[in-house]
Amino acid sequence: MFRPILVAPESESPIVDDAGIAEALRLGFTPYRCVVEFQEGGAKVALRVYGRNGRDFAVVAKRVDSLRDPAALAQYIRDVRYFLRQRKLNFDILQP
Repeated sequence: MFRPILVAPESESPIVDDAGIAEALRLGFTPYRCVVEFQEGGAKVALRVYGRNGRDFAVVAKRVDSLRDPAALAQYIRDVRYFLRQRKLNFDILQP
C-alpha cells in the first residue's frame, strides 16, 4: 500500500530591499567607509569606497534587481573586495 508523503513547497529565497542592500554594501567594506548611491530612480547602485591616505575607489553602477537575492549580493561584495585587494586595499581576514 502506498502512503502519501507530504512535502513542504519550496519557498522562494528572501528578497533584499533597497535599505538591506545599502546596509550590506556599507558593512561589506569595513573597515573602510563606503558610500552607496542609488541612481536612475533606484534602478542602479554605485559605490565609492574610501581607503586610507585619501585613496578612493569608484565602483561602476550595478542593477539593483541583480542584487535582490542574498547569495548574489554576497557574491557581488566578494567580487568587489577582490578587485579592491588587487589595488592594495586590504581588508581584515575575519571579514566575509
